[in-house]
Parts: sequence; structure tokens; C-alpha cells
Amino acid sequence: MDGHDNRNQAYGELCVMEKRVILVSVPKAGTYLMSQVLSRIGFTDTHLHVRYDDQAIGIYDFRNAPKKMSMSEQEQRFQTMPLGDSLAKIQSGKFALGHLPPIPEVKRHLCNDIKIIFLVQDLRDCLISHMRYMISVGVITEQAHPWCKITDERERFKQYLLNYAEKVGPLVHMKLIACWEYDIHNPCQGMEIFKLRFEDLIGANQTMTGMVIKSLAKFLEIEAPQDVKAMLKSVMGAETLTKSDGVTIRQRYWSHFAEQWFTERIHDLQGNNVNEIIGYP
Repeated sequence: MDGHDNRNQAYGELCVMEKRVILVSVPKAGTYLMSQVLSRIGFTDTHLHVRYDDQAIGIYDFRNAPKKMSMSEQEQRFQTMPLGDSLAKIQSGKFALGHLPPIPEVKRHLCNDIKIIFLVQDLRDCLISHMRYMISVGVITEQAHPWCKITDERERFKQYLLNYAEKVGPLVHMKLIACWEYDIHNPCQGMEIFKLRFEDLIGANQTMTGMVIKSLAKFLEIEAPQDVKAMLKSVMGAETLTKSDGVTIRQRYWSHFAEQWFTERIHDLQGNNVNEIIGYP
């Protein structure tokens, strides 16, 4: 199946996909679940994850990769590559993923013939999901971090904040990616960007979910699936590369301490609450 002969699995009609798509997401906001949505509405997954940060520039090539890999196994699939060359691999009708920052060099490459889907989730939930994921792929181990075996989930998350998040800084990265919000209201010339909330995809309000999928389809210039409920049921049951044993339930992990820790660190350099900027109180 190539980029010009994609079958929309949600309703079985032949679709011609002309657009190139990059899914730019806040880390742990449902990136790979959203990739399942794109696959089911007719786009072809390149299985490429584009990276651009202070540590590395290139792609992770997850073609033919098992669904479960340790972090070290994932790193073995990384290839150093200029951003322009990475994005050139996204042909018509295909998509790739990435936690790309909204900086001038990245924007320059994304202002030409590519549609951007900006995926967000409440950064509180992203932090919890990050902890769960880092434990599941062996980055956080019992030997190095004995707290990861604490059975009380709120206490375990508290120790993650104090002993891991404080040092590694996942919230700093999440806040940076979230600043794509500013480009929705003031995009550079030629930029096409669509914001999507993870909660609207998996929420109980099926009417809202249907409206979101239809708006997404309109943005991508394709027909919306007729049976959104069936498509999302299939998506939620799919195994993905970074799935962390079910959807995060915040109440199990969040506490007064967690909220205080979060509140003290959620502002950007101008003093703005980044979580509120992307739409979460």
C-alpha cells in the first residue's frame, strides 16, 4: 500500500491521500495512539520518529520493530540525519511523529507542504504517564531507584517527582513542546497546524469525539470515517510502541504535594502557566 492508494479502514472506501503529515506532540500525550487514528483514516505510517533537540538530530526508524522494546533497543534504531532529510521521508499520504520544538529552524522546515497535528494532554497526566513508561522500558529500575516498587501509587509518584523528574527535567521538555500553542494563533506563512486534545479522543462524550474527528478530517482534506465509535474502539485496543498498561488515571497518583510541585514549575520564563495556555486549568 503506497501513499496514493490508501484504504480508509474505518469505512472501507478507497481514499487518495495527497497530504504529508507530521504529528507533533507533547511527550506522553498519546502520540502512538494518535498514530493509530491516522492509520485508520487512510494515512500510511512511515514508522519514523523525528528527533530534534540539544542531544541529537535525526530519526528513529521503527519499521518492522516489535511493539515492546527497552529504551536501549529503541536507541539502537536512531540514525543521525539533518531535519530536512528526515522530513523528506514523509511522502504524500504518509505521516511521521516527533516531539519537535517550536524553534525557528524547525518552523522553517514545517512551513512548506506539510500539515502539522499538534497533540496535547494535561501536563499532569503526561508526567504520570512518563513515570509509568520509564519504569516499563527499564530506564527507572529498582536497583537505581528503589522507590519505583512502592505500592502506594501517590507515594511512588511523589518520589518520582523528587528523585527523578527534578533531576532529568521531563516537564521542561513538555513545556517547550506545548509552546506550539502560540503558533496556532500566529502561524508563520505557509504553516498549517491543527490542535488536538488527547482527552477529546478518548473521552466519554462520543458526540464531541465525532466532531473532533470530523474537524481533523476536514483539516487533512479527506472524508471523515462514518463509524467513529468503531474506529476508536479498534484504536484503544491496539498495542503501540509506548503504551503504558492502559490510560492514566490521575486520581491514583496525584496528591496535594504533586499539585504544589507542579504549580511551582509549570510557568515559562515570562511567568505564564503553560498548562493553562494549552487549555488546562
